[in-house]
Amino acid sequence: LALSAAPEFYRSNDFGMQLEPLPKWRRDESTWVLEVATKANSEVRRLLQDGKEVRRWEITRGADGHREERELESGTIVARRVYSPGGDLLEEDQYVKGSLSQKSLYTYASSRLSRVRVLAADGALVYIRDQALPAMERKSVTVGRPEPRRTTAG
Repeated sequence: LALSAAPEFYRSNDFGMQLEPLPKWRRDESTWVLEVATKANSEVRRLLQDGKEVRRWEITRGADGHREERELESGTIVARRVYSPGGDLLEEDQYVKGSLSQKSLYTYASSRLSRVRVLAADGALVYIRDQALPAMERKSVTVGRPEPRRTTAG
């Protein structure tokens, strides 16, 4: 992905979290540095350990608001994720040595995760996990006069 904006640098950790902005001249002071370069509908996040790239996330946003994220380690894809416009994870592909090994599909009901379907690389169903949604409980609330406020003199 070709990016035009100057990258920003952040102190990070081995998970690639964006912890604290770093001026470019201070990036050698931290073992873990996250470099973020953005363009109109794309972003590249590079996790550097002692100045060497160990992980990269390539993020693109579609016109419909969906976001796709490709995660690479040492230049090889390890995961691909698709998110809804609201930020819900819809699909996650996991790769081993650059080849698809597993696909997870996520379904939501009332803004809560309701089902996860996991498929093998060949599309065969591995398992389905239905998430138990809590039943809506009706509670009666008694509304009355508030307790008198007590103050202490001091």
